[in-house]
Amino acid sequence: MRQMLYRLMLLSVVMCVMPSLVSCSDDDNGVSTLPQIFIEKSHFTMAKGDVTILVTAEVPPVQDIRIPVRLGGSAVRDVDYTISDEGVVIKAGETTGSFIVSRIEESMPDDKLELFINLAEAPSGYCLGLVNYASINLLGKNGYVMSFMETAGTIDLDGEFKLKLYDMKGSMYRPKVEEIFEVEIDAEQSTAVEGEHFEMPEGHVIKYPANAREGILKVNMLKVEPGRDKIVFRLVDKDGYAVGANPEMTVTIKGPDNFSGTWQFDHFDFADVQMYEDWGMANIYPDKAPVASADDKMVLTGETYEKYAFTPQFGKDLAKYFGSGTRDVEFIKVDKEFKDQNGVNTNFTRLKVPGINISFSDTKQDIRDAQVAFNLIQSDGKEYLECWIGDWIPVYGEYGGDLSDWIYDDTYLWTMAPIRIYFTRVQ
Repeated sequence: MRQMLYRLMLLSVVMCVMPSLVSCSDDDNGVSTLPQIFIEKSHFTMAKGDVTILVTAEVPPVQDIRIPVRLGGSAVRDVDYTISDEGVVIKAGETTGSFIVSRIEESMPDDKLELFINLAEAPSGYCLGLVNYASINLLGKNGYVMSFMETAGTIDLDGEFKLKLYDMKGSMYRPKVEEIFEVEIDAEQSTAVEGEHFEMPEGHVIKYPANAREGILKVNMLKVEPGRDKIVFRLVDKDGYAVGANPEMTVTIKGPDNFSGTWQFDHFDFADVQMYEDWGMANIYPDKAPVASADDKMVLTGETYEKYAFTPQFGKDLAKYFGSGTRDVEFIKVDKEFKDQNGVNTNFTRLKVPGINISFSDTKQDIRDAQVAFNLIQSDGKEYLECWIGDWIPVYGEYGGDLSDWIYDDTYLWTMAPIRIYFTRVQ
């Protein structure tokens, strides 16, 4: 019965509009040549705070005009919401005006309410457009909020961007069944073109599995083109959900990092390896850790991220691992499971480097192709090339020593005990 009343209210709104549309017709066909006035967006879902209703005139007025509005629906003014004005003013020479609907949180009921707003009549010299009404779904205490986790992100080869759900108290919400959330692309703000620069393998949706902590928006890179690399995603209204703090997300298509240049040694970070000694888990012989100086350099030359010529110019210790002589190195993949020096997940590019002594030793030779990971970072205003050595097998009695006992599979040292080497670019 309640839903039927809402439909009747909405129908009455539309019926109120029809006389205005007819009255601004200037011929027998009912087609108006007068400029229209209309509402930019016709549907809103609101949890807390306020929403701004924009009203647009096709042609700017020569003097200020005021368009009155009518209110209807189950929501009660000054009990469930307030409105900044019962009309909207479009100033002379401008094309838009607005008014604000604010939620009164103290009186929020359990279930949702609805508010209908329509433009009552057009001022002289204008007619009302077809979209001259708006509906606002005012969520109750049983409603939910949807929000992107971040407002900005980047894509190398692919990107995954998180959506979070919350209840009206701000606690994380896990839906009992899978939910599908639609996203739209802001064509005016975006410069990248779908199908040319990027694709969305699951379509313009975010799938939020039952009982999950987050939903994922998936985007793949197709081409990197300077100046045409920005995508602005916006959450689409969904019944029962209001948009939260981050309704939009700007994504930049940058592609995998290109590491071309001459790089000079800056410092080591042995923290991941040292942990085993500190916790009494293994003797790693820290006094035998490799050393290097600013004289240790390497050159990477390549026009794309897919292939480089690698020329190490290292002294004794780094040469134990990297050897000498120029060789071609190839892109393997972008790995998203590593953590940076601050423990934050980051993207590393794995390269296949031939001629590596994975023993990192001058007493034992075990030469083969190895995977070495690289990442460009900014720290204290400086650019660093972080080199991540996880494809190595320590030799007993030398640096890393007893870590050999912890190597359960090929991925263990990658994630648990990498040697990090930091280089700076030689200008």
